[in-house]
Amino acid sequence: MIKNEDLFVVPAGNPSSPEAEREFRLSFSLVEVKCFEELSDYQRKLYGVLKYLYKQQLESVDLLDSYHVKFLFFSMLDKELIGVNSKDLIDDVFSFFKMLLGACKERCIKHIFIEECNIFPFHKKDWERKTVEITDVVHNQDKMIEELHFLVQRDLKITGNSDGKWISQAMGKIDELNTENRRIVYINGYLTRLLSLITYSLFENQESGKLDEAIRKIQDLFKQFTDDDNICRIIPIVNIGIEHLNVSSSNILTIDNSFVTTSSVDKISTQVHVAFDHYLCGKLQDAQQILDEITVNVPGNTHYIGLSITSFHKRYELDEALHHVISTLESKSKERKCPRFYMDPLFFAQHLKIQCRLKLRDAFPVQSDLDELESLSAHLSEREPYLGRLSYRYSAILLLQGYQSLLQRLELKFSSMDKEDVETFNQRLYATNFDLR
Repeated sequence: MIKNEDLFVVPAGNPSSPEAEREFRLSFSLVEVKCFEELSDYQRKLYGVLKYLYKQQLESVDLLDSYHVKFLFFSMLDKELIGVNSKDLIDDVFSFFKMLLGACKERCIKHIFIEECNIFPFHKKDWERKTVEITDVVHNQDKMIEELHFLVQRDLKITGNSDGKWISQAMGKIDELNTENRRIVYINGYLTRLLSLITYSLFENQESGKLDEAIRKIQDLFKQFTDDDNICRIIPIVNIGIEHLNVSSSNILTIDNSFVTTSSVDKISTQVHVAFDHYLCGKLQDAQQILDEITVNVPGNTHYIGLSITSFHKRYELDEALHHVISTLESKSKERKCPRFYMDPLFFAQHLKIQCRLKLRDAFPVQSDLDELESLSAHLSEREPYLGRLSYRYSAILLLQGYQSLLQRLELKFSSMDKEDVETFNQRLYATNFDLR
């Protein structure tokens, strides 16, 4: 497999070396991707559970990193210690952590692709004390099972109890979710993320003077999926982004998507994207006219293609609430750069309505405007289109927080804002690498 895949040489030295900043190492990322593609469904889910338990119980010990967990997992597969199909997940979990503990005591974690290469973190201080901590965690099997119970209950949104009835509740929830609706939600989340990448790429290539070339490549890419009615759904929205960047109208995507029946929710998604484009360009009356046509009385509907906001949007004259979201995400980023974040169309349409009225007529929001905005936010998912901090729910909470200074001046308030803990959306709490539902 290694012979057929490219390797990367990356500037990352040995942490123990005085020359670390001048050293390089091999990266097997593409090989690892191929390895994961070969996993069975059971093995993939098992890895997700192992990663989750590691982050919940062992990451804070600060001895091993997630790539150690990955290589130990590969090692178990290589030794055929994990079957292709499910036998006993709990036994496999305990077997893995027993092997992990043994590797810590022996100070030996073998690189799966390089012979005689030990990747144990010798540079970490107090490894002996930390190994004792890991021993205590691994031997507390009841605590691990408790964590797995919590994982299932949280993912399926069921309440826990001590009599074991939650298991039957979980099975019922799984049966409910095994429907076409779940597939639609997944596809729309995927399209939202794909659209986000395209949007960011257009801005980035415009900044580097390569916009025309980027558009040609996007055009060629979409031509490969002309028979995919889902991919074609985002063509009108992609064209909005292209036209916004003031390029010739001949450069828009010319792929025929007339065969795709535009649903009512797709129409709303496109309308909100158009309205946001007008808002960015300062065409507030045009934006408001479109927004007034949108009905926002469908709470909890996640069938929409969401909006993506990037660091490039800082160049525009946005509003105080949106700037608050961007600055907060920047402050939480190691690079001090705002990641792409996502807004649910119905929620964002209500926000734009408030802001357009405010900017056009100095018409301050009334309590009913805020109640509707808050009500829409309450129905958003903390899982779509990404888990945790990149979810619709998290960005909506930050946007509501951005209204606080305005509300204080108007002596208005969001009724439940004081009860919302933004830190519950810490990405680590949602780091399962898969969705049990």
